[in-house]
Formats: sequence, C-alpha cells, structure tokens
Amino acid sequence: MKFFPLTLFTLAATFAGTSNAASPLIEGCSNWPAVAQDKASIQGVMDAGYCMGYWNGFVANYRIEEALNPDRNGRRYCLPSGITPVQLAAQTRDWAAANPKSANDPDVMVAEIVLAANYPCGKK
Repeated sequence: MKFFPLTLFTLAATFAGTSNAASPLIEGCSNWPAVAQDKASIQGVMDAGYCMGYWNGFVANYRIEEALNPDRNGRRYCLPSGITPVQLAAQTRDWAAANPKSANDPDVMVAEIVLAANYPCGKK
C-alpha cells in the first residue's frame, strides 16, 4: 500500500505534462512502419504504442456507441467491421503528411477528420 501514493503522483505528473495536441498521435502513427520492420528506437516503439492504444480505444468507444445507437443518424463516419489500428495509423500518417499544420490541433479533432475522410457513412 505504500506505493499507492507514489503511483498516483506519477500518474498525475504524467498527465499534467501532456496536452491534447495531435502531435504525439501523429508522431506515434508515423513511427509504426519502422516498428513493424523492427527498425525503431525504444522511443519510436513507445510512440507507436501510443498510436495503437489511441486507435484501439477510439474504435472500442465507437463500437459501444454503435451498439447503443444502431441507426446511423448524425454520424460523421461509419467504421467497417474488422478495421485495425494499423490501418488507422497509416491513414493518420497520410492525412498528417498532407496537412502538416494539424499537429497542434486537438488529437480528437484530427482523429474525427481522419475517420470522416476515410469512412463516410454513405460509403460501403
């Protein structure tokens, strides 16, 4: 139990130093190809892990919302079943390369734009 306050302090310090800018997401997704080829630094692996975790959480949240609201009314995007974080990482990397000023935008905004661009609800 004596480690509990230290854990809380570490978590608080970690989150206090982070922002919601998209640059960590973009950087992590950009590192994924090097990780897949076993050519990434330790930091590159950690950054890519952030990207994969971000997209895993985003898709899981989408699936919950989809189950609770099965009609597509008001959705900006509709994800196909079987979509993977690796696919989303590549799309994030490609979109960020075409929109370099997006690194300072909120990460959730970049994620929403990437998904809406790649998976509009009318597209099958």
